Order: sequence, then C-alpha cells, then structure tokens
Amino acid sequence: MFALWSWLLPVVMAMPLPHSKSAYPDQRLSLWGVKSLHIVGVKGSLKLHGKNHGSYLNLKVQHANSRIFEDWQLSVDRRGNTLFLEVYNAASGKQWMNQVRAEFRPEFDIELSGPSLPTVVGWNEGKMEISHWNSDVEASILQGHVKVTGGSGALTLQSVNTGLTVRTHTGAIQIKGESGPIVLVGNHGALNLDWLRGPVSLWDCSGNMQIASQDSQVTVYGGGGELHLQLTKGLAKIDAFKGLVNGQSQQANWEISAAAPAVLNVTSKSGQVGLKWKTGGAKVFLTSRQGPIGFTPKTKFLTATDGDGRKIVEGVRTGQIMGQVFIRTESGAIGWSE
Repeated sequence: MFALWSWLLPVVMAMPLPHSKSAYPDQRLSLWGVKSLHIVGVKGSLKLHGKNHGSYLNLKVQHANSRIFEDWQLSVDRRGNTLFLEVYNAASGKQWMNQVRAEFRPEFDIELSGPSLPTVVGWNEGKMEISHWNSDVEASILQGHVKVTGGSGALTLQSVNTGLTVRTHTGAIQIKGESGPIVLVGNHGALNLDWLRGPVSLWDCSGNMQIASQDSQVTVYGGGGELHLQLTKGLAKIDAFKGLVNGQSQQANWEISAAAPAVLNVTSKSGQVGLKWKTGGAKVFLTSRQGPIGFTPKTKFLTATDGDGRKIVEGVRTGQIMGQVFIRTESGAIGWSE
C-alpha cells in the first residue's frame, strides 16, 4: 500500500549515444516516518554513505542511455515504514530476471547518503560500496564486488561469484557464498563465514570467528579472540593470533606461528601441520597414527612415545606465560620448530 507519495524515474532519452549514461537531477527524500530501506537493483553500482545527522536522504542516479532500455524505471515509494527504491522492467514487472536477457538489462548507478537506517539490498551484478553505515545491512549480490568501510551494526552478505572487502566494521558479520576473494581488515565482532572456494584473508580482526570452506587459502594475521576454522582442502596460514585456534581439516595443510598464551587445537586427517612457537611456555601434545612427527634434537623438553597404535610427542616448555598446543592427525606430518 503506497503511503503519502511515490514517483518514477523513466529510462527514456532522445537520440541516445551507445553505452552512454544519463543523470537525473539530485533528489532529497524525506525520512519522516521511515524506519528502514529496501533497495532492489539490476546491475551497475550502489553506494551507501552514512551521516550522523539529518532527516533526508540525498539520492543521485545515473542510468544506461539506450532505446533498448526504454521499459526500465526506478521507482521510489514508501510502503508503511519502509522506503523502497526498486529498478524494474515495466513490460515484465517483477519477473524481469526470468524474462529479460542479461544483455538487455540496463546499468543503474545509485548513490544514497544520509542518516543510517536498517537496510535490505538485492543486487544482480556490479559494485556495492557501503561506508560508515551505522545500522544493520542485509545485502545479496550474484556477481561483482562489495566493499564495506567502517560503520556498525549487523552485516549480512550473500553472494555467488563476488569479491568482498570489509574494513574497520564493528558488529556481527555473516557471509555466505560460493566463490571469490574475501578480505577482512580490522573488524571487531562475531564472524560467521561459510565460503565454498576462494582466498580468504583476515588482518587484525577480533571476536568469535567461525570460518568454513571447501577449498580455500585462509590467511589470518594478528587479531584475537576465538578462531574456529574448518577446511576440507586448501591451506591455513595463521600468524600472531592471540587467543584460541580450533582447527579441523581433511586434506588441508596448516602453517601456524604462535606464542604464549595462545591455545591451539588442530585436528587434520591427511593434511600436514607445521607449527613454529615463538615465545613463552606451552603444554604440548602432538599425535599421529601414520604421519611422522618432527622436531629438532635441541628441543629437549619434548619426548616421543607410542600408545594405542599412535605416535605421541609431548612435553612442557617452561615460561612465565603459558600456552597450550594439541595437534592430531591421521596420516599428515606434524612439525614443531622454535
């Protein structure tokens, strides 16, 4: 049910130039009574920039300029307490994704700036940039790139083939998708990442972080809290993480550099686990059923035994600050170095 007002931006221009874009006049959208945003786009770019004060959203729009896009429009209307911005095809209605071929879908570049509100975004293809948006965001995109900078609130991202970058965000982050590179830098809050394949990098992130992937190179540098990492294949590289590392894998290899008071608990089936302990004390227990366990002779605190058909290397490295190391494999090699 439309409330108060609605308007349309038609995509029709006289004598268009191929592959050119046209801009609409900038608009100010009143937020009186508006508590949330819902944005639906086709392809192109979307920018959300949050500001601390104000009662208006500033809207800038550009669109692909061609007669083949004459049925496309951008509507802005309020339904209850939600402000909807929606790109749609007048001929096909809401079934445009199933009826309109990709080459006949126009590019819309939409930029919104103003007070942050809870926002839901559905985007088909292109770029999405969200900066300093201090409210919950739920966004889905099929392919392209998403960049989030600053801001706070719950952030939920779903994609198919997309690159994702999230920097200095405060709040819970949930990411689910299939492929593409992921870069997370300086974020604070819980992380739930379920990614099929593609490189994943975390730099100086803190919180309770849950990561699962079928085939990825996961790199974690710095940060702290709890890191729970599940890999089927690929490589896990962890350096200078302060807190608990709980890792499980099938064929993935592990390269870990840690120091007290870190707590490491890694279980791997056939993947190799290499650990370098930098400083501090540690209670160490390394065990494998078929894989070799290697350590240098100068590491005198470690002793090797056999028990229940498994090789066991254990000992206590003394230090004022203590950590714990538990590594278990079936056939993967384990290496300890200092």
